[in-house]
Amino acid sequence: MQVILGTSSKPRQQAMRTLGIQFIVVASNFDEEQVKAQDIDELVIATAKGKAEVVAQQYPDAVVITADSNHLFEGKNYGKPATRDQA
Repeated sequence: MQVILGTSSKPRQQAMRTLGIQFIVVASNFDEEQVKAQDIDELVIATAKGKAEVVAQQYPDAVVITADSNHLFEGKNYGKPATRDQA
């Protein structure tokens, strides 16, 4: 069965390689800005699910793996850093 990693994240690709999983990368064009959620957990889950659904439409017979991350500090959601300095 084909495994699709639905992200271009280098750390996630390396994790898959470390696990010995053969995969191809298909970055999702899911619009993360459309996700509205009550809390950060819901936001991350809904975003990862949205990415997976977009990729799965292209590869319906594959296993699609996606993820999302967000940065929460002292109750404030900082989202994803846009630059190295923000990170």
